[in-house]
Amino acid sequence: FATSLVFVQCISNSIFAKGALLVLGGRTGQKVPWHLFALAAGSYVAAMLCSNMALQYVSYPTQVLVKSCKPVSVLLLGIIIAGKRYPLVRYLCVGLIVGGAAIFLYPKDKPAVAKMEGNELVGNLFLAGSLLCDGLTGALQEKTNA
Repeated sequence: FATSLVFVQCISNSIFAKGALLVLGGRTGQKVPWHLFALAAGSYVAAMLCSNMALQYVSYPTQVLVKSCKPVSVLLLGIIIAGKRYPLVRYLCVGLIVGGAAIFLYPKDKPAVAKMEGNELVGNLFLAGSLLCDGLTGALQEKTNA
């Protein structure tokens, strides 16, 4: 089901993008290599698949909280891949987002060291893969828009 859902979403996105290009007119003279678009599309699809697969192993609130840390991966991979430089305020904002997610993700009544079950570990690995792919997508988008 997750794969079908991602497929339908990607087809819908493609139709909408083509319509927007026809109505608004695309950029002319754009010299971005197609392999960058293909990598960005592939990483987007992989991120969506990983997110949906993670829901089989972790709760939806856990997925939302972990995915709220997406700006960290976008920031780091933007620096590494796209060679971006960000203002200090951006780092502070990302730190506040992650700090807020950590407060909700790790409540005080939970033991400091909790043993993770096998299924939960698989779900968290899918979420880590999703964050990595999200960061790659963001970095490639910044590289193509540079």
